[in-house]
Amino acid sequence: LADREAPIHFTYRASVPQMARRDGTELRLEATVIGDLVRSLSRTATRRYPLDLGGTSSYLENRVVRLPAGMRVTEMPTGGEANSPFGKLKVTIEQSPGGLTARTELELTRDRVSAEEYPAFRQWAERADVILRQRIGISGGAR
Repeated sequence: LADREAPIHFTYRASVPQMARRDGTELRLEATVIGDLVRSLSRTATRRYPLDLGGTSSYLENRVVRLPAGMRVTEMPTGGEANSPFGKLKVTIEQSPGGLTARTELELTRDRVSAEEYPAFRQWAERADVILRQRIGISGGAR
């Protein structure tokens, strides 16, 4: 971290005991750790003053999921894109033998949103949240 102008990158591997939620006979898996953008960035429906986002930022996540023997993907979301003058979100999900890869790219291109621009910013966050709420369906294997 000596070069304060260089982007910060880190890679990790994790074994997660419960990464999905049971939904009847299936499991529902989130494609990304990014959650509700409306709740985190634009909680109120209107603003009287500018919204300070704390600077521009970007986030890239590659989530590789290896399915246990006997499990299969039963519902594959389409992913999608939400672009605006305030930022970009792109989620792509690709199935591979024995698993899948979900790639999430989020970029906030503005550090400040005026009160007049805020409704458009909130609409972008709502469109992005529709994409982020997609779940991957998985079934099969032993219970």
